[in-house]
Amino acid sequence: MRYIRYTPIPFCSKDLRDFYDQRGYEFGTKPDGTWFCCGGDPDWPTVVHERVRNGCWNETHLQDLKCQTELLLNEDRLLKIEDPTELNCFTAKYEYQRDRRQPDGEDTVKKQAICWTRVAESYDGVILIAPFRPAYSDYRPEWTKSWDCASGCVWRPKAVLRSLRPE
Repeated sequence: MRYIRYTPIPFCSKDLRDFYDQRGYEFGTKPDGTWFCCGGDPDWPTVVHERVRNGCWNETHLQDLKCQTELLLNEDRLLKIEDPTELNCFTAKYEYQRDRRQPDGEDTVKKQAICWTRVAESYDGVILIAPFRPAYSDYRPEWTKSWDCASGCVWRPKAVLRSLRPE
């Protein structure tokens, strides 16, 4: 599997921060870190082009696709979620219910979230593939609905062995 990072300017592994602390990033749906695409259908460029075409995003977002860099990852401490069983186990182990205020500001509702601080105690990153495989696309826990395509995120630089710039 190829892991591609899209950026507006050239990226190299030296650009990684020492550590992305998950404690200050408890929105619950996505971790904080260096993101990359894992291919699949749709892939990240397809998502970006579709959102620009539909008017959800402006054309400046296309600049984010200008440079692509393949990341060689140390998968020993990466959590790879490839099927519904793995997704169910992960969700059961790390989920919590967080309060979220409704847009009208009146009511608060409970939303499913992931405690990324706990995940980061055991892993250097996560790769989420399962909900984007055609056979599993009907199964999507609530917390995965903000993930647009098969992708991953690393929060420790030791997870990236090196970066390769495509020719």
